[in-house]
Amino acid sequence: MAYLGAGSAWMLLPRRGRDLLLGGLAVATVAAIVTVVLAPVDVAGLAAAHSGQPPKNGVLGGHAFLWAVALNSMGTLLLVGGSLLSILRRQRVRANVWIASGALTVAAATGLSRAGDTSLVYLGELIGIALMFCGFTLTTPARKPVRATESAPRPAVVAR
Repeated sequence: MAYLGAGSAWMLLPRRGRDLLLGGLAVATVAAIVTVVLAPVDVAGLAAAHSGQPPKNGVLGGHAFLWAVALNSMGTLLLVGGSLLSILRRQRVRANVWIASGALTVAAATGLSRAGDTSLVYLGELIGIALMFCGFTLTTPARKPVRATESAPRPAVVAR
């Protein structure tokens, strides 16, 4: 969510704010990667996870989970906040309602999974991503159909 939220903020921020956002996101990404790579892994806990289910919270030791919480929370706030600001400005209201509802659905599904209820995590992510995609498609201009004109030359058909 961090990158989706950064994309929303990018469109709303002045140039200097964009530079700070990009720099902060780059530093946070590198720090998160280093923290995860260096984190101790509980192999027995990882093996005990049921197929298709995320492992328990304590499988990855250290403070690596804090990066996931921080980046996902900040990304969700920026994405939903940007959509709400656009709604208040009456800009692409329908599309932003879809995008904000999708982001909140993904956040709720992943939040529930970290709270111990993994029953709806994949369905929630699927629905949330579909809602955001619908919102995105509402913002793209419709393509005009290309009409064939009588004056345009037709390609020659070669018989073999």
